[in-house]
Amino acid sequence: MPLNGFPSGNKCIRKEFLFCEKEKQKLFILPFSKNDLIANKNLCLPDDVLSFRLECTFSTGKIFEEIEKVVYGCEKFLTSEADDHCLDEENALSASKRILNEDIKSLFRDNILSDIKLKTSSKTYLSHKSILSARSPVFRAMFSNNMKEKFNECVDIDDLDSDTVCRMLHYVYTAEIQDLEWENACDLYRAADKYEILALRDDCSAILKTKLCSTNACEVLIFADIHQDNDLKTSVQDFIFDHDIIISDEWEQLMKSHLKLAADTMRLQIQRNS
Repeated sequence: MPLNGFPSGNKCIRKEFLFCEKEKQKLFILPFSKNDLIANKNLCLPDDVLSFRLECTFSTGKIFEEIEKVVYGCEKFLTSEADDHCLDEENALSASKRILNEDIKSLFRDNILSDIKLKTSSKTYLSHKSILSARSPVFRAMFSNNMKEKFNECVDIDDLDSDTVCRMLHYVYTAEIQDLEWENACDLYRAADKYEILALRDDCSAILKTKLCSTNACEVLIFADIHQDNDLKTSVQDFIFDHDIIISDEWEQLMKSHLKLAADTMRLQIQRNS
């Protein structure tokens, strides 16, 4: 929360607070004293008036949830009419985007005018060729060329489970990722890679990086190598170097099953330390 006190050469406070049920109030310590104000009266107290401007941002703690509204509770003379107009436009645009997001989401949620089926081994999802084509070049080629899916109006997905397909479709329509465990993130990454939904693949890669540990690092290294994801691979190798994974049982197993990958990783460590 920034707090600006001076009309020129502003003084500023910027602090973050975590509110809970037991704490109802938070206090700011001003970056100036009464004596400072009196000493700079012409600058700080024009017409014997001290003015403050506060900008407050509240976070719900949810990932990918945009701020719904920004309220500026300051006097009119602190912002020009042009600034007010820009703020009004930004808030209107933000509201329009939320409405658009909800409308697109309802297409999938309520099966409105769906024209294609995505069929897994246990479930069938109704979707829209146009939405899938806009989000995935693989789906676009599938529906544009003379492939069986174009005429059958059904896409058989045998290599992904229903939960993963549902999560992928949720992202396609909302650009949101639901809560993921490590295995879910791997599965969703595979789906994103298969259908070339690159933004989703990058998001899943970022999640995998945060979930690295000594027991899964070697497995994620193999995973990154299979999918030729050099960015993820480099991050995993750095983690392995920094956490002495090369003396673990998991590393010994990696050397037995993927000797070249282990050797390449060791070579990088030698280069790093030379």
